[in-house]
Amino acid sequence: MSVVSDANTASRSSTVDRSRTAVVIGRGGAAGSIQTLATLQSVVQEWEGRGGTWDVELVIPRDGSTESLVGCLDGDLTVHYDVLDVSSVLSAVRARGSEPTVLVAGDSASVGGGASSSTKIRVPLVDEQGIDPWTGDRLESLSNFHPAADGLGVLTWERDFDPAVKHPVVVFTNLSVARAAAYRAHTKVAWLIESPEVYSEATAFVTANPNLFDLVITSDAHLARSLPRAVTVPLAGCWVPPEDQRLAEKSRDVSMVASGKGFTSGHRMRHHVIPHLQGVDLYGRGLHGVPNLGEVRNKADALLPYRYSIAVENTWTDDFFSEKIIDCFRTGTIPIWWGTSAVLNHFNPDGILTFKTLEELQAALRTATPEHYAERLDAVRDNYERARAWRVVEDRIQPHLLPYL
Repeated sequence: MSVVSDANTASRSSTVDRSRTAVVIGRGGAAGSIQTLATLQSVVQEWEGRGGTWDVELVIPRDGSTESLVGCLDGDLTVHYDVLDVSSVLSAVRARGSEPTVLVAGDSASVGGGASSSTKIRVPLVDEQGIDPWTGDRLESLSNFHPAADGLGVLTWERDFDPAVKHPVVVFTNLSVARAAAYRAHTKVAWLIESPEVYSEATAFVTANPNLFDLVITSDAHLARSLPRAVTVPLAGCWVPPEDQRLAEKSRDVSMVASGKGFTSGHRMRHHVIPHLQGVDLYGRGLHGVPNLGEVRNKADALLPYRYSIAVENTWTDDFFSEKIIDCFRTGTIPIWWGTSAVLNHFNPDGILTFKTLEELQAALRTATPEHYAERLDAVRDNYERARAWRVVEDRIQPHLLPYL
């Protein structure tokens, strides 16, 4: 075993021809060391099953627990302490003619909670600005997301990169998929963040050019089934600041956050029901002709004081759900939900009210009492914890990108 400290990468050679290298991204602390050891053990089992054809590089923060762990390890293993960007380790592995496979100890896809990883992999992202078709405002996809920093994952986006360099992976979002042919990359990934109702051009381009991409990530299960190499990952994330994600005492009954947009089925449903709402605190911009409390800079202001909030998704599509319902869960608010029933596969239905029509919404509002909320507190707490694993969408696309890095 060799040790490379203080963010330096390995420059060693081996007399054994290694066809693949397992790059294990470990975690600090006592619990993280246990997760790291379990991951290393799985690599060893795989190694033995393949006749010893794998080399192992461990990237891990330095603390008392990890130093104790490393002291117990033996075998053909190189340890890198305190490497903030693991891309340098991956480059060194490739430079000596081996192909890296990245494994993350305690991967967020399975643990659903805990401290974020201090080690990151920078992934080139082409994230083209577009125009909001309703307001005419310039848009930048992911501007409201919190890539990697708020999650458990190791992915972080690199928007300022040299397109002339052939990167292992380049990810193209939404409208930028049409530019994919101009970039050099071993692997090209199309990430269709929004539904076809919002970016129909992007969906049409990917459908017409499926062989341009090695992988398509979409929140539309129907679209994924129609493509040769696609996976479904719900968009869901949380737009409430981390410090405001908590269970709080409730003083008001029902809120709703909306806007003046009207180009998707969900937008139109919001505008259909809003004139009929009574006793609901309405927030948002572009809401002309109806009483409202105006735009909120921090969405927590429209959720934390409220027992319930009307959450209408942009579109009713298989497996498509977003921050609109996760924000409710992470503030202890029961969503009155219009959208895919797939959420019931992931969250406690006792902490959700649903509707499809104005009449069903009015019935749900009659149910939305302080007494009903008190009866559902266990489900509220349950959904608050379940939603912890859905705070950052990058944590859920990470397992699909790691094999290509």
